[in-house]
Amino acid sequence: MRLQSTFLVVTLFWGACESGSEANLISDDTFVAAPDVDVGAFEDVGSDVYDGEVDELVDTTLPPPSDSLGEDVGGDDTSVGHDLLEVSTDTAVDIADIEETVDVIEVPLGTPLDPIAITAFPFVVDSDSRLAPSDILDRYDCASADESGPEIVYEFELTEAAEFVAEVLESDDVDVDLHILESPPPSARSVSVPCLTRANTRLSTDLERGTYWLVVDTYVNASGPRAGAYRLAVETTILDAWQERTVASGITWRKKVYSSYAGGRQTINVLEVVPEAFGNTRLLPYLKRGGGCIRPSVIGKTEGAIAAINVGFFDTGPGSCPPLDLVKAEGEVLSYNKLTGAAQRSFGWTPEGETLVDWVDAYRDWPEAYSAIGTYPSLVTDGDVLLEPDKDTSFFDSRHPRSAIGRTADGRILLVTVDGRTSAGAGMTLSALAQHMVNLGAIDAANLDGGGSTTMWIRDKSINGIVNFPSDNGVSDHWGERPVSDVLLVFPE
Repeated sequence: MRLQSTFLVVTLFWGACESGSEANLISDDTFVAAPDVDVGAFEDVGSDVYDGEVDELVDTTLPPPSDSLGEDVGGDDTSVGHDLLEVSTDTAVDIADIEETVDVIEVPLGTPLDPIAITAFPFVVDSDSRLAPSDILDRYDCASADESGPEIVYEFELTEAAEFVAEVLESDDVDVDLHILESPPPSARSVSVPCLTRANTRLSTDLERGTYWLVVDTYVNASGPRAGAYRLAVETTILDAWQERTVASGITWRKKVYSSYAGGRQTINVLEVVPEAFGNTRLLPYLKRGGGCIRPSVIGKTEGAIAAINVGFFDTGPGSCPPLDLVKAEGEVLSYNKLTGAAQRSFGWTPEGETLVDWVDAYRDWPEAYSAIGTYPSLVTDGDVLLEPDKDTSFFDSRHPRSAIGRTADGRILLVTVDGRTSAGAGMTLSALAQHMVNLGAIDAANLDGGGSTTMWIRDKSINGIVNFPSDNGVSDHWGERPVSDVLLVFPE
């Protein structure tokens, strides 16, 4: 049955904490999906390459920003961003690709008088302006575009000043635009709606504490209203405060944007996992059998995981991303440690989910581990910063995007990303990363492949599920993901 006046709602949890403790801004998070609306998978391109010397790891897709140092070199770029009117064939979205199964309940219709409440952030909604109950806001005083098609109105409150980002994903025959209002929208037809700012697909602005309205309105051209299905994602950043989400039982996501830390602005994501040994979650390394590059966001979705992070270093060999580290999945060795030709510190798990940390020789199995990944270099041992090896090279001493894994004294697994090479973050040296892992509570920690490979994906927690800001497109958004050789998947209980 097609529902014309209801939306589908699933309620999640979102909070915020300062200095790692429970604090303010704790509320419910709502994921809303319009009836009969599907939004598809998202892909991007890129690769990492190890050039044969352990102290020089290089990227082979995009050149870094001009002030970036280290392991990146130039290459072809086929990524063109997030607007479906502009993406390449590699990133084309089938609007009929995603279907969520959730409870059906009545919610506000999204009119100027009865807007849809955004109660917490991030907020993700699949909707369709053809089902909009309102069509009275025709033009806005912050732009001259004809927005006389149907609109859907959302309302939200900020309890303190925040960086606000709203993004919309649409197919090439749909054009809906974003408008921020600081006063209630008119309840009668208007051709001059007061607005703070507007954007076609991605709106980013600083907002003070207060109540605001976000209007998704349909653009009209000579052919008529370009109404249709869209995905909307809204997120806020409050500087220097942890924002925390319980993703599933035993899985917690924390994010913090530091205004100044370890050399500049830093955006850090931490996925904290209570392993299967404690009855909660399963971690599974994934490497494509037969070879080939994979994207964490795509594999996470297709394999039914709730989260994924990039893991191992790899060579392009030619474009197939052959791995250079240990990858063992449920008893099967898919790749050996061979990055350095010597032993590499590795993380593994028993069939019962107990975490193991040990040095595993090159081209050798790790019989005690049922599943395992290789790392390089080791960062933390017995709670102390200890880089093994520690080299005086750009890879070690310059700031880059980083991915890391750690283990706490009580057995939790920490999966961490640090953004860099864009305005989202300065990146970290390996020494700074090691110290930060200690600050997060790790007693053992190691570095994973970083640079443009650094990617963390969590299902339905952003416009495409990628919660960090991968740097391959040189922009501080969620669309710079690069294909890699292997990933670590996280499955809920």
